[in-house]
Amino acid sequence: MKYGVEYTKSALFTGLCSLLNALDLLERYDPGELKQMLRQIIGEAFV
Repeated sequence: MKYGVEYTKSALFTGLCSLLNALDLLERYDPGELKQMLRQIIGEAFV
């Protein structure tokens, strides 16, 4: 983080990319499918 600067263009762009990726994921899969994928990746203990 730059001292004295509230935000940078690169940080805003990174946040926008994260938001667009999340929206795309939510359009493609329903919440149940996402939970199932998460369980397969990290296991039951964390979901």
